[in-house]
Amino acid sequence: MARKKRPTKTLRNTYKKKQSKTFKSNSKDSVTPANRTYKDSLFTDLFYSDVTAEENLRSLYNALHPEDQLTEQDVIEKKRLENVFFNSLRNDITGLFKQRVIVFGEHQSTINKNIPVRLFMYAGRIYEQLLDGHKKYETELIPIPTPEFYVFYNGKADWDVKELRLSDAFEDRSNPFNLELKVTLINIRAESNSDILQRCDILNQYSKFVQAYEANKGSSDRMGDTIKYCVEHYILKEYIERKGKEVLSMLTMDWDYEEALEVAREESEKKGEKKGEKKGEKKKEIEYLISFYQDGDSLQRLARVTGRTITEIQQILQENNVPITH
Repeated sequence: MARKKRPTKTLRNTYKKKQSKTFKSNSKDSVTPANRTYKDSLFTDLFYSDVTAEENLRSLYNALHPEDQLTEQDVIEKKRLENVFFNSLRNDITGLFKQRVIVFGEHQSTINKNIPVRLFMYAGRIYEQLLDGHKKYETELIPIPTPEFYVFYNGKADWDVKELRLSDAFEDRSNPFNLELKVTLINIRAESNSDILQRCDILNQYSKFVQAYEANKGSSDRMGDTIKYCVEHYILKEYIERKGKEVLSMLTMDWDYEEALEVAREESEKKGEKKGEKKGEKKKEIEYLISFYQDGDSLQRLARVTGRTITEIQQILQENNVPITH
C-alpha cells in the first residue's frame, strides 16, 4: 500500500484564511486579544496589548531562539484564553510564531510547582481552539504547532530550579512516562544578569523598571520617583512618556499584594512561628485578598495576582461574609 502524502494544508494556512482576530468556537474558553475582562499588568501590556507588543514579542522570541530569528515579514498571532479558571494563570501570553505555539508567563512570588499541571490544561484548550474547523476524525495527519512553555521569574526568593515537569506530579513514577510537559524557568531580575536580558532589550528595560519601583519602596511619591528615574535613565522612556502614570497603575496592585504577603512572612519569622506559620500566612493572605477586593479590585484581577480561580475567591468572600458586588 502506498504511503499517504503528508497533508499540505497546515494550521498556519488555516489561520491566514480565517482573517480573524479571534477563533470562533462553541467552547466557553475563548481566545481573544480584545475586550479584556481585567486590567492588564505591565508585563502583559508590554507584550500583548500595547501598540509595540508585536515588536516586543518578536524581540523576545529572537532572544529565546537566536538560531531561528523572526523577520519583519513573519506574522505573530497573539492569543489568550479567558474563562474563570484560566484567568488565574499569572500574566500569561500565548503567541503563534512560525511552527511554534509559545506560552509565556511572569511570576513574582514563590514558584508554584503546579504550574506544569495548569499549563497542561491550558495547552489542551489552546489546541482545541486551533483545531476548530478541522474534522474531528480526519484520518490524515494534521500538523500542529510545536508547544513551548516559559515562566519569567521576577520574585525575590532564592531558587535554583531551571525547569518544572508535569511528570513531577505523577503518583506512579516507576515506569517510563507516556506524557510530559516541560516549563523553562528564567530569572529576569535585573541583578541576575540573565543571558536573555542581554539579548532582549525590552525585557531588560522592564526588569530595570521593576527594580526601580522596588528601590523607591519607602518614598512618599513612589510612583512619581520611579517614573522620573526611569525616564532620566532611558528605561521604558518612550513607553512611559506615552502612557504616563497608567504604567505604574498596572504595576502597583500586583506588587503591593506581593509586598503585603512578604510582610506577613517576615512577621511570622520574627515571632518564631513554626507549626502555625503556614496557617498564619494563609490567614494573612485571605485578609489581604478581602481588603484588596473591598478597595475595588475585580475578581478577575485578584485571580491573576493570587493564582487562585475566581470560584475560589468567591468562596473565600462568601465564607467571610463579604458581599460580592463587582
